[in-house]
Order: sequence, then C-alpha cells, then structure tokens
Amino acid sequence: MSIISGTLVVDENIFSRWRSFSDFREDIEHVCDIMAYRTERRVKLDPHRLQIAHERMLAHQEAWLEHILPVGTKYLSHLKLSAIFIESMIELTPIAVGEAVPRIGGSVSYQDGDGIQFPPPERLPERELAKFVDGQTPMLAWLIGYHICEFFEKNRIDRVDDFVARTTDEFEIDVVSALFSGRVSAQAMHLILKALFLRD
Repeated sequence: MSIISGTLVVDENIFSRWRSFSDFREDIEHVCDIMAYRTERRVKLDPHRLQIAHERMLAHQEAWLEHILPVGTKYLSHLKLSAIFIESMIELTPIAVGEAVPRIGGSVSYQDGDGIQFPPPERLPERELAKFVDGQTPMLAWLIGYHICEFFEKNRIDRVDDFVARTTDEFEIDVVSALFSGRVSAQAMHLILKALFLRD
C-alpha cells in the first residue's frame, strides 16, 4: 500500500476535478498537511509555483492530444495524465520538506477514497521518512502519481490477471533519483508507469 494511501481521495473523476486550480490546490494542500503530520516536518507549498505547475499540466495535456498522439485521439489515459502531472510538478518544484517540527496534540482528517475513516495517521517509519525528506517534490509527485494509477488499475474490469504491485524500495529510489536529474520526460514516465502496470 502506498504511504500516501488515505491522504488523497481518488475517484474516476480526479483529473476532471483537477482542471480547476482550486480543487487541485485543495488536494495537494491536504496531502502536504497529512505528510507534515506523519513526518513531523515542515512541508511548505508555494502557491504561485503550484499554480504555474497546474497551468503547465493542462497545457501539456492539450499538447499531447494535438501534437504527440495519433490524430483523432480524444482523451488521455490515467497513466498519461499521471505522467504529465509528475513532470509538471517537478518542473516547478512547488513543495519543500523542511526542518523537524515536533507534533503537539491535534489531529487531521484521514480517509480513503471510499470515505472510510481511519485513526490519526502514524509517523512514517525511518526508512520512508528518509526517502520523503531526501526526495522532496519529486518523491511526493511520484507517490501521488503512482497512487492515482494504482486506484485505476485496481478497478479495471478489462484485464484477466489480478493487479499486483511491482514497486520496491530500490525501484522507487532509482525513479526519484532519475526525476531529480530533470531528464525524465512525461513520455518516459508514461512508459515507466505502463510497464509497472502491464498485465493481461
């Protein structure tokens, strides 16, 4: 299970909702709030950079339909949309994970896409915490993008084989390291996601 499961309500309309910047921002802010709680770190979100990332995300979606995919393509798959989201977030790096902030009481809402309530989220294990702190925006963008794809893949009815998660810690670290380099395009990320979820 993704370490951000429960921090983002995912349904089949998520990318339609995300065409609205206010809805997009609300979701990303909520993820940042939950992760700040789980990591006891300051997770700072730059709203200006986030807005530009959102504008680029929508522009990249249109560019794919008009210039990259075959003529007549009407929509983008969840894998392509997630890849474009990841690329757009990394281009602008609107999220920064900062210094430690001890948790002082309080709680945060925590539910999954079906509205099931959970107890306040636990602190991340040290290994996951280190990955998150080191990974910054690329790690969080990857986690969100993968989490969205996982939701859609688990709910597919056009596949014979059951969904099986194929990610490992080592794979995740390699992917985020590549994203840090700035040399992973949305097209490349789409192929990575497609390979992860490929099944009959």
